[in-house]
Amino acid sequence: MTFNDDTDDRDRCDAGDDEPTKTGEPTEGLPDKPVEPFRLKHRWPSGYWGGPNIFIRTALFSSSKAALCDYPPGYVASLIHTHIKATGPRLNQWDLDVFMSVLDACKDGNALDVTPRELLGSMQRGTSTRDIDMLKASCRRLHDCHIEASIRYKTMPEKRRWSGELFETFECVRAPTSTGGTRERLRISLDPKLSWFIRDDYTWFDIHHRKLLRKHRLAAGLHAMYSTHSTEYSYPLDRLRDLLGVAARSGEFERLLRAALDVLLEHKLVEGWRIAEKQLTVTPKLNQAKIAYLKRNGLPVPTSVLAVAEAPDKPNAGPTTWLQRFIEVAKRIATWARG
Repeated sequence: MTFNDDTDDRDRCDAGDDEPTKTGEPTEGLPDKPVEPFRLKHRWPSGYWGGPNIFIRTALFSSSKAALCDYPPGYVASLIHTHIKATGPRLNQWDLDVFMSVLDACKDGNALDVTPRELLGSMQRGTSTRDIDMLKASCRRLHDCHIEASIRYKTMPEKRRWSGELFETFECVRAPTSTGGTRERLRISLDPKLSWFIRDDYTWFDIHHRKLLRKHRLAAGLHAMYSTHSTEYSYPLDRLRDLLGVAARSGEFERLLRAALDVLLEHKLVEGWRIAEKQLTVTPKLNQAKIAYLKRNGLPVPTSVLAVAEAPDKPNAGPTTWLQRFIEVAKRIATWARG
């Protein structure tokens, strides 16, 4: 099991929009030889998605509820070892969920060919006409947004670069069915060079947790940001606002931030938080991967959360829809009647 290294983040809080490549700086560009089909070496358990830290720890996926628009000129806000330019439609937290679900479906090198309802079902989301329209709009944004990215952690001898679209190809077509009719299908493929760029720098996200936050975009952005940390961590509020892609003024942002943090506490997705001296400190929820990381690096594991964190995760436990709940109740009544 691989867990991302948080030690570099201590040096990435005060990132600027400087030129990403300095004179004489070694750069690991795209490989010269043909790249193999898209395939991820990193694996995560069933019921989880893998989210690339390279993109999550930036303002690439906005947490704002403001109207969608294009990215402004220049680099998006990011931590010090990452530089990203994006042109085209601005991406949001819903787009992040769609991207992670497709990334999971394509991790073995397969292009995706599914109906909208099949993809939404794998995301544990609704399948109404509105949901399908939102999914298709998200896929178009992921295809139309062009990204230029580079990264160099302290432990990396060279800088890595990638440019392209998160969805290399996207089609929404009417395909024939066995009954003689047609059905709408989504055909998506990912750039093989993207897996080379990301490598194993992922954080695991419980799909059920992301479902809980589907109506809370700022809470979803905070959840994504702080899930990449294994220890208590602080960000200046103004810096955090930029990294989340929120345009609200400082006072309004703090009000929205407190409401979003209460949502995370309500769903038990963080252990705690506090705001002091214009800085937010969050104690992230520990899971088995994070505990293994802390132990491997000789860092203390809080005993108050150790027992809970070491318990097996059950992201999909229990009925999740009214129909499943109805069936569960009906089974219990039938068992009682037979007894």
